[in-house]
Amino acid sequence: NNGNRLDRPYYPLLLASIHLVSGQDYGVNVAVQAFVLGILPAIVYLICAEIGSRRWGIASAVAIGLWGINLIQVNNVLSTATQKNIMTDFPTAILVSLVIYFGIRWAKERFQANRFALLTGGMIALASYVRYSALVLLPILGFIVLFQAPRKPKQWITANLVLFLGFMIVVTPWYLRDISAGRPVRPPFWGKVAFILSDRYSPDEIESEVNPELPDLDNIEDPILPSNLNEKTPKEDTQIEYQGNDLSKP
Repeated sequence: NNGNRLDRPYYPLLLASIHLVSGQDYGVNVAVQAFVLGILPAIVYLICAEIGSRRWGIASAVAIGLWGINLIQVNNVLSTATQKNIMTDFPTAILVSLVIYFGIRWAKERFQANRFALLTGGMIALASYVRYSALVLLPILGFIVLFQAPRKPKQWITANLVLFLGFMIVVTPWYLRDISAGRPVRPPFWGKVAFILSDRYSPDEIESEVNPELPDLDNIEDPILPSNLNEKTPKEDTQIEYQGNDLSKP
C-alpha cells in the first residue's frame, strides 16, 4: 500500500497470495483471481438449496456463471466490475453470500446454533474488512434475531452476543495490530463510521456574515460609456474573396 497503513487488509492478502502462486504476470494473476472468485455460483446454489429449491439453485448458479462470462466479454464496451478486475465488488459479493448462507442455516436452528452464529459474525467481519458497507449487516441480523423471539430476552441476547463474538474474533487480530502500530484506542471501524456521520449528517455550515458596508450588487448601475467610443476604435473591413468550389486555394 505504498508504505501506508492498511485499513482493509484481507483483499490485499488475497492478491499477495495470488502473486505468490502465479508470479508477476498480470494476465495470469487476474486469471487465477477469476478462478478463485468462480466459487460465487456454488454459494448461490447452496443458498437456494437451503431455501428449498435445488432446481432454482441450479438455474441461479448457471445464470450467475453466464453473467460473469458476459461481463468479461463486454468489458471493453461497458465499464463494470468483473472477476478479472482488481476491485472489491466480487469478493464482497462472495462474502455477503456466505453471510446469507450461514444466516439461513442459523435461522433454521431458531438462532440457537452457536456455530452458525460465530460463522455469520465472522463472515460479516471479513466482508467489512473488504468493504465498510457490509457493517450494516451486523445490526440488521441483530434486529432479525430480536423480532424472532421478542418475548424471550435471554434467547435473543445470547444469540446476539455469540454473533458479536464471531465478529470480534475476526476483527481483534488486526485491531490489536493497529494499536501496536500507533493507532489510537477506539472501537473497531470507528474512524470510518465517524467520518460518514460527520460528512453526510452534520448540520449545514454557518453562512458567513455579510459586511453591511459593501454595496448591494443588485443596485449597482452599469457604467456609462463615452458616446465616441466607437469612433476611437476604427473597424477594419475584412473582405473575403469568393473562390467558388475550388478548395485547393487557402
